[in-house]
Amino acid sequence: MKLIAYVDESGLPTRCSAFVVAAVWKIVPPSVSYYQLGAAALLRAARELGMERARELKYTAARRRGWEVVGKIVRDIAREFRVDYEALHAEGPFDRLRALAAVARKLADGARSAKVCVFVIDEAPLDLSALRRTLKSL
Repeated sequence: MKLIAYVDESGLPTRCSAFVVAAVWKIVPPSVSYYQLGAAALLRAARELGMERARELKYTAARRRGWEVVGKIVRDIAREFRVDYEALHAEGPFDRLRALAAVARKLADGARSAKVCVFVIDEAPLDLSALRRTLKSL
């Protein structure tokens, strides 16, 4: 089996330094690609939001469609995937790495049956060498 995880962060911590790293993941057969799995969920969400032409689904744009629609999409995703997250007050880059490592630990705990792990991490303004060192320690 294979674990496929899509990881994203809330962006640069602003307003009281609140920061969230979340992972949406699923254990799938080895033949399923990360693109195939993610594309289906993304297309369904885009259709629900009427955002088929958007290059990226942004929360602020989705929120304009109404909380009822956003809530339905979140429930649909939670039925199909497991969702893990870490929320904290970030003082600097190390705290952001700490949040990512905490989410990675949760994934590792849930992925014992997986022989392969694929992590798709959205662009983040983090030092990649520090990220690699942090993840290797898991």
